[in-house]
Amino acid sequence: MASIDRIAKVEISLATTSINQQSFSDLLFLAPLPASADRVFLVTSADELLDRGVALTDALYTAVQTVFQQDRAIDQVYVGRRTVDEDGDPTETITEALVAIRAAHSGWYGLIQLSRVAAEIMEAAAWVEANDKLQLASSGDAGIITAGDADIASQLKALNYNRTALWYHASAGTEWVEAALAANRFTYDPGAETWANVRLSGVQTDPLTEGQSQIVRSKNANTYEQFRNLGLSQYGTVASGEWIDIIRFRDWLKDRVQTGIVDVLAKADGKIPYTSAGIQVIVTALRAALDAGVTAGGIAPRETDANDNVLESYRITYPGLAEIADSVKSQRLLEGIKFSARLAGAIHTTEITGTLSYSI
Repeated sequence: MASIDRIAKVEISLATTSINQQSFSDLLFLAPLPASADRVFLVTSADELLDRGVALTDALYTAVQTVFQQDRAIDQVYVGRRTVDEDGDPTETITEALVAIRAAHSGWYGLIQLSRVAAEIMEAAAWVEANDKLQLASSGDAGIITAGDADIASQLKALNYNRTALWYHASAGTEWVEAALAANRFTYDPGAETWANVRLSGVQTDPLTEGQSQIVRSKNANTYEQFRNLGLSQYGTVASGEWIDIIRFRDWLKDRVQTGIVDVLAKADGKIPYTSAGIQVIVTALRAALDAGVTAGGIAPRETDANDNVLESYRITYPGLAEIADSVKSQRLLEGIKFSARLAGAIHTTEITGTLSYSI
């Protein structure tokens, strides 16, 4: 029988495989565990820890249980081992443990360590700052709610850390306010959430005075307080004073832009030529990432103000082919692409004034 290829030869290549995007909703607990434990493992319930020799009374069990107690919660968490000896004493530093954990599995984003020791929170803060992770921590140090700068919140603020968020919580030794919040907030796409005004389960509120709460805020730390019948998280900032959701969204957007560009380069049919059309391929990939940011809620949508002026979501600028030097083209480097985007932000508080009268 004659081959149909003689008349209609068809070749179809598969372009279905894309570069993996980083998750910004995976939480890891750094826990003291014996060397026999896996360096990193995944659990979907606290009871799974019992099969690994963790007791019901262990801090790790309580912390993980807090995650799954929330009305809205992520469905899995990672546990990373910080090796301890038979007496429970660490045989490696926080940094050594985190390096080993990241080598074993790097896909997680949020870090909660079981230690409440200020020096160890500070050590982890230095590591996450350099490794694009986000540390969530809490402390019952009474110095946080009083004037002075010797406490851990003041130290973190002084270092202007963008990747550690600290909560003052008097019961930090036994409760896990940061785990409860992460469990809830990580269910939202980056940019779609705020870390303030969130109700939590399994965590007591702190009965702070307004003065104490404002001191905590001045140190760029956070609280969980009672407002009439509601317990609500307050502030939602990292140590530098930036909002937690902005840091998380920025990391997500960077990853989305990077993976989008790599994806089009990897799937190019032969190559992307250094032409005006080729430049547009890269710009289109950038635009797709920014559009995804609008959909996620981190970038504000296109809208008009009271005077009908158009407020764009974002702007992209890029050089024309003739503007690019031959020396740059010869390196096969496309540079000079820039964007600016308008953050959607969030409303945390309001101020409303009104007047009551017999006529308006």
